[in-house]
Amino acid sequence: MFLTHLPFRAPTYSAFFVGFLFSVGLTISMGCSPLSTSSENSGACEPRPEELYCSTAKTVSNGVAVTGTGLYYYRPTVLNSGLTGDPVAGKISFAEVVVKDAAGTVVQCGNTDEQGAFSLSLPRTAGSYTLSINSRADNARLHVSVLKEICTNQYYSISQGFTLTGSDAAEKNIGTLSASARQSEDLELKGGAFNILKNIYRANEYIRNTIGDSAWAAPKVTAYWQAGFNPNSYRSATYANSGISFYSTGNRKLYILGGISGQVNTHTVDTDHFDDSVIIHEYAHFLEDVYAKQDSPGGSHTGNSLIDPRLAWSEGWANFFQSAVLTNWNEATGTYAANANPDRGKYYLDTAGFSGDSVEAGESGQVNIAFNLTLAGAAAIGEDPVGSSGEGTFREMSVSRELYKSISSSSVLAIGGDLPFAAIWSAFSGTTQGLGSQSVAFRNVGLFNYYLSSIISTSYSANLTKWNAVIADEKQNTTTVDYANSLTASSAACAVSSKTMTPVGDTGTCSASSGTSSVSNKLKSNDFYSFYHDGSSSSVTLTYTLGGGKASVADLDLLVYYSDHQYFEECYESLGYQFADYGGAVRSARTYGSGGDNGSEFVSLAGLPAGYYLLNVRAHSLGQTSMTSKGSTYSFQITTSGTTRNLCPQN
Repeated sequence: MFLTHLPFRAPTYSAFFVGFLFSVGLTISMGCSPLSTSSENSGACEPRPEELYCSTAKTVSNGVAVTGTGLYYYRPTVLNSGLTGDPVAGKISFAEVVVKDAAGTVVQCGNTDEQGAFSLSLPRTAGSYTLSINSRADNARLHVSVLKEICTNQYYSISQGFTLTGSDAAEKNIGTLSASARQSEDLELKGGAFNILKNIYRANEYIRNTIGDSAWAAPKVTAYWQAGFNPNSYRSATYANSGISFYSTGNRKLYILGGISGQVNTHTVDTDHFDDSVIIHEYAHFLEDVYAKQDSPGGSHTGNSLIDPRLAWSEGWANFFQSAVLTNWNEATGTYAANANPDRGKYYLDTAGFSGDSVEAGESGQVNIAFNLTLAGAAAIGEDPVGSSGEGTFREMSVSRELYKSISSSSVLAIGGDLPFAAIWSAFSGTTQGLGSQSVAFRNVGLFNYYLSSIISTSYSANLTKWNAVIADEKQNTTTVDYANSLTASSAACAVSSKTMTPVGDTGTCSASSGTSSVSNKLKSNDFYSFYHDGSSSSVTLTYTLGGGKASVADLDLLVYYSDHQYFEECYESLGYQFADYGGAVRSARTYGSGGDNGSEFVSLAGLPAGYYLLNVRAHSLGQTSMTSKGSTYSFQITTSGTTRNLCPQN
């Protein structure tokens, strides 16, 4: 189902939901109430701190090497059929290993290696011992904890008991420890926890290999997951049947869907612990939060519509990153390998249930989402196709496709950019010339492309023509001309002349029960500009001429938004909602109807704090079905201390 929510200002969560893409805000994004850091457990418990990591290996002379292997079982996603057949074994890589004696005292610490093997040296002391592999890692390769829930902060473990006699050989192999993917074998379904752990390791390994930094590892993230539990329930029992996975911005926490609350059986319902695409997608939001910055306002997104470019960028990046990781993962060896799995990797896949298991009965599985990131932009029917120039800036899947095509080989795709991921990462995380810079606002694909084009011109100039073909295919630009175009105050005439907007009409109806089906075309009926208000300017004026005359009702409105705003539809205002109620424009000037328009709109800036703001020039088009010949030409002026200057667009 598709849920619509009138947004309000707050930090954001990001999520995938069955059949549709959503970005869940701490306001939420999918039509639900907010989830704040303080309300995650709704007062249900006093959270216990996570147990300290067992990180220091003890030095043992003439000890016994206790060896073995850790495996987890998972359900691989099969194209066109979903999760089918028996579970498959994977290696538990770089996870915490702990040995305790019969009294529960820790006697040794260690980690598994890449292939899941471990070797811990123990003193030759007779007794009974237990070796556990835990669903967390804090070492040079990986920093993550997969925990059960927010009250206990308890990790998952698979354990094996053994004894020492005091006269043991130099090595004692205790065999294989396994985490099951069948609830008939393990109600906790620990294979799900270790699959989450492994996917986060995959992501780290991919970045390490592609940026050429063997010492790189992302900081710690915590993932919460339980079989049969829907993390949406943390907000309210009202949402127990509305399953989602999401990332909590600013908190470095992932929440992975384990099922629908109250239904222990995961055979037939939506879960994400074996959906590699979803897990890595949410981890990509964590990377965005840490290395770039999340400007996404949240809001509903189906993966097939024009949406806020900040939301389109954030979700598009996450869709792309999971495909990049999975394309370069060798499932047979459990290691990174360039272009090892392109057929699986080119898709974003989300499934529900599973089927065909030889042991567990009563299953039912299906693929809910299957987006192909290699489709041509205009031909991606049903998967966010792009039409006119600039439209890709507002389309989530266009962003995903652009990024994936950029790193794809031109010998494999008709339009491939042949760029290394290192170039993408530089534009993504760069703190001077990248989205990691703290001096930019309104992050979107146009701004990213601007940084990337500079990197390509400097370091990969031979690939520039191919990459430009990717940009053209996805109807994008290498500047911010389509969104958050910079404005600078000038006493001289602007180098870029007055702008012209040729809006399109809206169709459909606007009702409180259905949200809005009549929305302003964000590309053709809106222009968006970024400007820095130093706190001293008193007003901004929009001056315009109506191409179709006043009778056309093609008047322009001027809206000024905070940097963390959520876009406020004209439709909502027509129903009587107020900007202040839903975090829309902080100041606005608009005239409705065919008369009384004098060709200008005036917005006061008095009292607004210094910072980045977004100016939105919006054509009043609500309920008008045809406006194609009603272009309006406009320009801006800003007044400071009684002096009026031009506000000049950069592009």
